[in-house]
Amino acid sequence: MEFTWTATQNGQSAKQVLSEHGVSHRMFTQINHSNGQVLVNQKPVAPATQVKPTDKVTLVVPAEPADPAVPVSHESLSVVFEDQHSLVVLKPAGLTSVPGQVIERIPWLIELRAILWHKGTLI
Repeated sequence: MEFTWTATQNGQSAKQVLSEHGVSHRMFTQINHSNGQVLVNQKPVAPATQVKPTDKVTLVVPAEPADPAVPVSHESLSVVFEDQHSLVVLKPAGLTSVPGQVIERIPWLIELRAILWHKGTLI
């Protein structure tokens, strides 16, 4: 999965551009440790690389491996309510919504965060 933003200010690093668009330090570290990439104008760079206005900064998020302990649902999520501060989602019954010892990640929640992140409205 790739997310691309255009730099708008002089003197910023690629990582600062990503931070402006909701990529937290923790999220960035997790992506970095799982072979994610930062690209500037489609070329791999170090996160500290300085960018110019109009440069395209892309975060490449590697695909997560399937986890057999996580139940899969092919039903779509329904957004019941959305405003600037809240999002209410109706999920299928039986679909895990809270990580536990066996399930550390929740695929649909990660997908939802990616959608919100792409829209520029990350919770």
